[in-house]
Amino acid sequence: MEEVMDKAVKAVREASRREFEEYIKHPENENKKTRALLRELFGGN
Repeated sequence: MEEVMDKAVKAVREASRREFEEYIKHPENENKKTRALLRELFGGN
């Protein structure tokens, strides 16, 4: 039974880590899109 619980905890931790990594990437991706749009609108470098 303990082995099953350990596997469940490990699976939940892994899923949580992946979700956190996606959460961290999201603002970064949005910032890139925003900067690209501003460059397009205002002719920046």
